[in-house]
Amino acid sequence: MVTIIVLNWNGSSHTVSCLTALAKTTYPNYNIVVVDNGSSDDSVVRIRSSFPDIRIVETGRNLGYAGGNNVGIRHALAHGADYVWILNNDTVVVTECLQRMVVAAESDKSIGMVGSKIYYLDAPQTIWYAGGTVDLKLGCTWHIGKDEPDHGNHDAPGETEFITGCSVLVRRQLVEAIGLMDENYFLYFEDVDWSMKARQAG
Repeated sequence: MVTIIVLNWNGSSHTVSCLTALAKTTYPNYNIVVVDNGSSDDSVVRIRSSFPDIRIVETGRNLGYAGGNNVGIRHALAHGADYVWILNNDTVVVTECLQRMVVAAESDKSIGMVGSKIYYLDAPQTIWYAGGTVDLKLGCTWHIGKDEPDHGNHDAPGETEFITGCSVLVRRQLVEAIGLMDENYFLYFEDVDWSMKARQAG
């Protein structure tokens, strides 16, 4: 079972678009948890109106990206998820995305995280992320392939130094081994930190 975690904060229009795309996914064994991260607007009402059967967990206050997603991860693992797929609410996925990610993860039990090739929404043939590199001396990260036209040159699966939290499939056993995202990172770099912990764990 894959639990898809979509974090919402005052962004119901994005979230509804994300959920609409997810409803067409070809992978059969999944459920969705929307974590509302203390929205001050009518997000919860609007999401429930559009998707009355989707579980919504309300945090009551803004816990940040790491904190909000951790609420969803805890919920997923408590309800038996084998994988969690953390997915930004401003993404629109193709129907076979989750299927491909699970196939990649299942190809080798040592794989703990799987990411996606990500494109700009308004330029769907231009890459935003196709892997990541980290420079610890400078404290900087870079997206491989960013702003390149997609000619299939980043299609081959392979290891990467970090996976963006925009879309990351995480095996249950990895979370149990390295823990949740570090909530000291309120927003940004928590995904890099988590990825580095995963690589250190082997």
